[in-house]
Amino acid sequence: MNKAIHNIVVVGGGTAGWISAAMLAKKHCGNKNSKITVTLIESDQIPTIGV
Repeated sequence: MNKAIHNIVVVGGGTAGWISAAMLAKKHCGNKNSKITVTLIESDQIPTIGV
């Protein structure tokens, strides 16, 4: 059975999470015909730590 991916979820909004989500979105959501969505989930209770 072939199941197409329609949703990509990145859990964790640190530096690696944001970079991963951005790269996935650029690669898979770059054209208007794309049916793939990229969602980033991060906590609003954990402060940002710059690396």
